[in-house]
Amino acid sequence: MIVTHFLNIFFMFLLFRSSLEVHSAFPKLYWHDDCPPGREWARFSKTMDAADSRRLWTSLGEEEAWSPAVALPSRKNLGLGRHWHFMSVQFWILTGAVYIHARKRSALTCTHRKNSVAAAGAAERCARTGAGGQ
Repeated sequence: MIVTHFLNIFFMFLLFRSSLEVHSAFPKLYWHDDCPPGREWARFSKTMDAADSRRLWTSLGEEEAWSPAVALPSRKNLGLGRHWHFMSVQFWILTGAVYIHARKRSALTCTHRKNSVAAAGAAERCARTGAGGQ
């Protein structure tokens, strides 16, 4: 079970780094799809667009290249960043399912052992007292 903990940390690290890559490629968060530039609720870029700006806006103008030490895979690669992110999520969920399955199996094994020990103890007590049902 300790292996699943380490895998959990590893996949969360990959998720964090790939999400930084996605945010570096599109550094704004909006409340809904039809928000104009300048009306976002969170901005992670240096460029500023006014809400009433008349110039043509594209997200490519705001992309930033982050170091490979920070973002995964880095260097303005939105597609690969999303790929890493969604693949990491799948393995992170799989690790959680393995952990839950192992935990349930461990609990069942412990319950079975306790019942076996209790049954063996009761049979031993019956044999000592002579109340074995004879």
